[in-house]
Parts: sequence; C-alpha cells; structure tokens
Amino acid sequence: MSYYEANKDVCQKVAEELVKNKKVDLIAYYLSIAFEEDQHTYMNDLAWVYDRATSKTDYYGYGWSDEKIQYLEKHIREMIEIDDSDILQFESIFGEERPEIFEREMY
Repeated sequence: MSYYEANKDVCQKVAEELVKNKKVDLIAYYLSIAFEEDQHTYMNDLAWVYDRATSKTDYYGYGWSDEKIQYLEKHIREMIEIDDSDILQFESIFGEERPEIFEREMY
C-alpha cells in the first residue's frame, strides 16, 4: 500500500494525454503497476479479456491464436492457484474440474 493518494485531476490529465496520443505502451505500464497493487481488479480485467478473446465470433477484433489463448488460460490457472477468490469469473475454465464451486441452487 502506498503512503499517499494520487490527485484525481492529475490522473485525469495524464490519462487524457495518453489516450489522445495513443501511448498504449505507457498505459499498459501504468496498468501493470496498478494491477500489482490490486489483484481483484486485475482478475476482473483478465476475465473481461478472456471472454472477448474466446468469443465465438471475432466481434471484438481480438483474433487471438489458439496458442495465445492457451497461454492466457495457463496464466489464469497460475493466478487462481495463488488466490482463488475470483474463480467464479472463470467457469468456462474451471467448471468441469471443480463443479461444486459453480453449482447454483434453484429456488
């Protein structure tokens, strides 16, 4: 945990400039730092990317190869091994292996 809180206005201006100039590498760098501080946020975004990368159609334009998707699944498994509190976001990966986690009671 850091010892200070970043000024929201400064963050906004930096973000605007990065987006305006399409500084994807720098945005990715900042995200990697943020994700290291907050695994739950990272897992949410990881699930978001995985869902789009494995979409039946290429509606999202990811066009990821099977090899890249397998690598992503391996990474997800590694992250869940460290902390499985976000496993419910990955039923398509763990549903058959750990069905008891994903069972839903019908009322």
